[in-house]
Amino acid sequence: MNKKKDIILIVLDTQRANRLSCYGYSQTTTPQLDQFAERSTLFLRAIAPAQWTIPTHASIFTGLVPSQHTMLQMDSILPVEIQTLAQRLEKEGFKTIGISNNPLIGTMGNGLERGFSYMKNYNFWGAGLLNFRLNHHQITLQPSDVIKENLKFIAAESLGYSEQTILSKLKSFMPFLWEAFLSLRRKTKFDVTRQSLVDAAQLLLNKREKDDKPTFMFINLMGTHVPYAPPRWAVNKFSSMISNQRQFFDLRRRVNQIQVDVNNWVDCSSLSSMDAEALNVFYDAEVFTQDLLLGEFFSLLESHGKLDEAFVIVVGDHGDHLGEKQQINHAFGVYEELVHVPLIIRDPQGVLKQGSKHKALVSTTQLFNTILEVAGAASSDEITGSLRQAKDFQHLSEEKRESVFAQGYPLEWALRRLKKGRSEDEGKALPHFAVYEDKFKLISAGDRLSLFDLTADSEENMDLLVQFPDVAIRLEKSLDRFLSANVPVAQNTTLDYEDSVIVEHLRALGYLE
Repeated sequence: MNKKKDIILIVLDTQRANRLSCYGYSQTTTPQLDQFAERSTLFLRAIAPAQWTIPTHASIFTGLVPSQHTMLQMDSILPVEIQTLAQRLEKEGFKTIGISNNPLIGTMGNGLERGFSYMKNYNFWGAGLLNFRLNHHQITLQPSDVIKENLKFIAAESLGYSEQTILSKLKSFMPFLWEAFLSLRRKTKFDVTRQSLVDAAQLLLNKREKDDKPTFMFINLMGTHVPYAPPRWAVNKFSSMISNQRQFFDLRRRVNQIQVDVNNWVDCSSLSSMDAEALNVFYDAEVFTQDLLLGEFFSLLESHGKLDEAFVIVVGDHGDHLGEKQQINHAFGVYEELVHVPLIIRDPQGVLKQGSKHKALVSTTQLFNTILEVAGAASSDEITGSLRQAKDFQHLSEEKRESVFAQGYPLEWALRRLKKGRSEDEGKALPHFAVYEDKFKLISAGDRLSLFDLTADSEENMDLLVQFPDVAIRLEKSLDRFLSANVPVAQNTTLDYEDSVIVEHLRALGYLE
């Protein structure tokens, strides 16, 4: 009997496919992933089932689409009737380890942590100052813990994460002091991301000799998620607009202000050309620095002979608007900037061939089936949905081509923020659904339909609904059948936020008001 392989699932939070150089981006943002892809299978048309973190991770962890698992909002809880990927693998004898830079996975108690025997969260920069107790759900606190909590509360107030005390008036002066302090303590986003990958590698490498249990390692990285905090040298690689450290701090603060301003999420047309350039430069710099750290992680595993032995997946959970369609962030919609994600798989068994590029439409929901198949834990139906069974459909007749779907349910907390700043939400309150078939993509939002030919128009600028009404009708029927068939599998419940530290941490990342 063959020994089961370690399985490593790396989720790049908020990573667009079209900003990786291995996906054709004009800037060399991902030299390490480019090299990794040369010995892996690169899926050119991988589609996320939703536009933000919780539903996309829930789909990867369950194999269900958002309307089935019902993890649609910040306070959603995964129904107990649904078994997670980690639970399934744990039953198959896997050691299940989670390393997450995102508090939405592992600290919320929303069910996404189920099945992990070990789950650690890493936090950084402004958000990182509020990481106390995120990894330790204590019922009672020691006196030293209370002191630490109060000190972090004071620091949070000083940085302006809330406006309850007079300390918030100091927020314009604090970033410089806090930046210096964090640099001395190596608590920058770059360093914390590096540390999380080093710890992940050590957990994979430092197995006991008699421990023959395979490992399932889940890693979430937030390198391209706000708040942006790339090193200055990384920003300089993509732009010459920064000449000194003060200018760097000012510009970084500006791009983060742009990102968290809810008005920009639906209309950023008033941004200056310099703002738009800075936003894209900082995103590219974050992609580059994260790629550098991934290269270190892969090199460390390879130097110990572990990389070739493991089944490794690198995937984006969703993307981000950076001014396209006059939008910022990823709260609404299902445009390509949000749901077309990178997917690269290194298969030591060679079922997925090294150096190949897969052209068929696939959904990241299929990672559930794929991992279970590799683990020898999949049913016959689940094997059918594995990406290792996928084929390119270019030469098949239309009735045999498979469709892929995305469900962009609006975030209620984002709508509340939007209503405070605007008189109307411009249709953002409606769910946005997408169905893909071959080169065509249909987007449905209420009574409005839009049709795009992604082969000729990858940026979705030309609506072809009038030119191809028959295609639109066919895809709309396909979407209706999909939504009718994929109803909730169990009753959903919601979280009741009680931990003030977690709430402030989520606010620092822009998840809450």
